Amino acid sequence: MHLFSPYVLVFVLVHCWVAYFTPKVFSINLVDEFALMALKAHITYDSQGILVTNWSTKSSYCTWYGISCNAPQQRVSAINLSNMGLEGTIAPQVGNLSFLISLDLSNNYFHAFLPKEIGKILIIFVYFIGYHNFWLSIVMK
Repeated sequence: MHLFSPYVLVFVLVHCWVAYFTPKVFSINLVDEFALMALKAHITYDSQGILVTNWSTKSSYCTWYGISCNAPQQRVSAINLSNMGLEGTIAPQVGNLSFLISLDLSNNYFHAFLPKEIGKILIIFVYFIGYHNFWLSIVMK
């Protein structure tokens, strides 16, 4: 087989296309997944056990309880973990959820400083009504 045969050329073009485009899509989705897993790791008590049983990397984070994603990019657009009896802190990595527009953690037991990284998110509606002990010191950019 000649080095420049059509089969070799097609193989090389397909390989280059996959190598060029796949990591970008994969890495964007990993940013959201890592941020959600960091949030889960910062929760010290899950009274209903939902995050332990439902938030697993074995399924798409868009199907996880309390997570909504936008349709075209499959990026996290909303987190609603209200009224779940959760305790802990908010992971700074939540600030990496660049498509997040709503974060509802009301009626839980979060404490400590609200991470300054949350300020990286351009538009966000944050609901912290209820049993929180937060010191709000964020600047929206």
